[in-house]
Amino acid sequence: MTDTKKIALLFPGQGGQYIGMGKELFDNFEIARNVIETAKKITGHPIDDLCFNGPVEKLKETLSSQLGILSVSIMAFEVLKHKVPSLTFDYTAGLSLGEYSAFYAAGVLGMESTFSLVHKRATHMQKACEKKSGTMVSILGLEEEIVSQVCKEINGFCAIANLNCPGQIVVSCDKSVVADVIELSKTKGAKRSIEIQVAGAFHSDYMKSAMEDFSDDVDSAVFNLDAASKIVFNVTSDTLSSGEDIKELLKKQVISPVLWEKSIRFMIESGVMHFIEIGPGKVLGGLLKRIDRKFPYSNVENIESLEKAIDQINNL
Repeated sequence: MTDTKKIALLFPGQGGQYIGMGKELFDNFEIARNVIETAKKITGHPIDDLCFNGPVEKLKETLSSQLGILSVSIMAFEVLKHKVPSLTFDYTAGLSLGEYSAFYAAGVLGMESTFSLVHKRATHMQKACEKKSGTMVSILGLEEEIVSQVCKEINGFCAIANLNCPGQIVVSCDKSVVADVIELSKTKGAKRSIEIQVAGAFHSDYMKSAMEDFSDDVDSAVFNLDAASKIVFNVTSDTLSSGEDIKELLKKQVISPVLWEKSIRFMIESGVMHFIEIGPGKVLGGLLKRIDRKFPYSNVENIESLEKAIDQINNL
């Protein structure tokens, strides 16, 4: 592996969970089992049982899905490092929840701190979900300006939450207006609009109480700021600039739109030539193809994908 081709690590967020995620890595690598043991010790949750056996409805819950996806992402990262000790990367980014996996990979947070912080974040977000019945809808084929107009015309809460890739924007809304959002999007030319399998209206004002509750947790956490230069933040689609407070960015992330397309374009413009998605699913790979198809991509979530990723990395 040469140093001429820049690599970026990408970590998935909520919504890509599935029963059995991470099991092959857990069964085959002691380092993966150690991650799960740490997660269980810190959070008190049977994360392995949830990830491997479900049930689906339990795994969809905010707390369960966030802890599960984080655990599998960190497992996959540790296994990849174990198999490719020479692995280096120039940038890392995570979609929403995935930002915490990126923090861990960059060395900004230790493993125990990462699990502790996400456990608290997910708990506050689940409480916020119980206070207000929200959800998210993915709208395909409309520009941001038209989606903004949809939000304004809906008779109820609706706001842009994720700018994922060209032609894919996610809105957060009240459960009561989901059908209206889907219908209005259709009338304005959307190719498709579907409700996402999440438990709340994330990255919106519906999460204000979660942000307020989470603030003290973030303030008391210890970050290695010397390692933060590799992280591309959801809120800004950029690395830290002089004077920016990493803690304030994490607080804002709870209620702010995720600028994912801009984050990917920032990394491309900064010279990244290969992207590796680490964690359950290939959602981020799909978004990457819609942003720019020419960049090599690999993912790590099981033995087969791990072996393919290692081959690609070794041939860079």
